Amino acid sequence: MKDNFINYFQSIQNTLIQTSGKVTEYTFRTEIQTLLRDLYPEYENNRIDIIQETSKEKNEQGRPDFKVLKNGIRLGYIETKPIQDDLDQYEGSQQINGYLEFSPNLILTNYRDFILYKKGKKVDHKTLFKTSSRSINTENINQVNELLKDFFSSQIETIKDPEELSTELSQRTRRLRELIEYYWKTSKDTKLNTFFKRLRSLHKLFKIVLIEDLSEDEFIDTYCQTVTYGLFLSRLASDETIDKKTSNNYIPPYLGVIKEIFELLKIEDIPEDISWIIDEMIDVLNSTDIEKFKQKQVGLVDEAYKQDPYIYFYEHFLGKYDREKKKSRGVFYTPIPIVKFIVTAIDQLLRSEFGKSRLEDKDITSLDFATGTGTFLLESFKTILDRCD
Repeated sequence: MKDNFINYFQSIQNTLIQTSGKVTEYTFRTEIQTLLRDLYPEYENNRIDIIQETSKEKNEQGRPDFKVLKNGIRLGYIETKPIQDDLDQYEGSQQINGYLEFSPNLILTNYRDFILYKKGKKVDHKTLFKTSSRSINTENINQVNELLKDFFSSQIETIKDPEELSTELSQRTRRLRELIEYYWKTSKDTKLNTFFKRLRSLHKLFKIVLIEDLSEDEFIDTYCQTVTYGLFLSRLASDETIDKKTSNNYIPPYLGVIKEIFELLKIEDIPEDISWIIDEMIDVLNSTDIEKFKQKQVGLVDEAYKQDPYIYFYEHFLGKYDREKKKSRGVFYTPIPIVKFIVTAIDQLLRSEFGKSRLEDKDITSLDFATGTGTFLLESFKTILDRCD
């Protein structure tokens, strides 16, 4: 272990000498990736993958520099800064706070200092060497190694609760919206321009087919919510983990409109500068215990409703994502026991007060002006069908 750190230090020193100190935050990415891979090819019998992301332009929005996976599931991130910079100037910055919002396990480093954040809070800060150092001592090596152990030993928490999943997905959906809004207006990258040309065409199509006066901001918001909810529906219907290429395959056929719109989005073709946050959503969904989620989402209700828990999740999600939008759109569903009571009461009143043969009478039309998730209509159909031979 000590030799790994010494080799890391010597490689950095040699590069500094060869370049006369003219280096960037990306210069030593290979060195730190090699160090971490050699130290932790696995941890406690779990496979560890350390993935180096593409470089960002100065002041560019984007993802952290390294993504760390444990058995294929995102464990955390590592963000690098120039070796000559003090990390104090980055703590509390908009960039780091943005990363902390969706990553419960993050290392910030300038290759010589290491800061560990857990669940949004700074929990450790260790120095391996200083810019003036000619060598590194064993105590510093041991301290930094303990910090790294704390990072790699983090448990990937299983999500079981609708509220928790709503929070996790809403944070990432807001970030997706921020990234698309940013690049929509500022991107000069050819690959991104191709994507946004297609996105603008999709906006025009939505205006023709769905909402005539749909603004750019409203379209971006709709696009981001559709990506998130499509992934959610896919994971809920799948017995295995999902990815960007296969996610559309799992959306139930009877949700045909959503399935077709989601397919139009072609999320597998979204450039890396944006798609990394979609990968985050997929990691969250793949870390969700779907069966326990369904039990908590639906609660103790009729068996018929336990088959379709996803229709009730949107209220939870939108409340976390944009509470004002939830109010303006009237996204509220009535609890199933209340729905059953109201439908049963109307069914009985039609017979006792109006002389009709209840809901199935040929002169009765069921109309719900705020259909939402369709629970009143569904319960009406169910009530009628229960009396059919």
